[in-house]
Amino acid sequence: MKRMANRMDLSRRDALAIGLAIGVGGLGARSARAAANWNQVVANLKKVGFASVMVLGVTDGKHLASSPGFSLKPTEGQALLNRFKDPESTIKEGIVLAGLPYAANIANMNSIRATRSPGGAVVEKSATAILIGLYDAKLDAAQAGAQIQHEADRLRKLDQ
Repeated sequence: MKRMANRMDLSRRDALAIGLAIGVGGLGARSARAAANWNQVVANLKKVGFASVMVLGVTDGKHLASSPGFSLKPTEGQALLNRFKDPESTIKEGIVLAGLPYAANIANMNSIRATRSPGGAVVEKSATAILIGLYDAKLDAAQAGAQIQHEADRLRKLDQ
């Protein structure tokens, strides 16, 4: 029995180390559970029609999960994170995702909506992650915004 207890303790330490490695160690057990499911978040958003999806860490803008073929340039994650701090300049200057410029038409401390013909991008910030969804003509802007908002709200509930 003692041997089994040691294995359980090791598993807990491993889980904590993994949580710290992805930047959620100080945010509690619920956030660690949410972080373990980033790939599921990507899969959920792809199912509803997003062309590409990515999840970034909210503290550093680093990649946590993404749909195949979608990657940001090394500085774009941090730049996007900084955009939430200055919504007015985000509206004026837009955002850049995967090297492509998007015109921002809505920006606040938690969300950015941007367009690029024939679709656009929806970016939503929760306490643990930044969700990015790129959509094309198959999904309209209102649907895209609602879907990302729903997923971000789900994460916010887990973060409480």
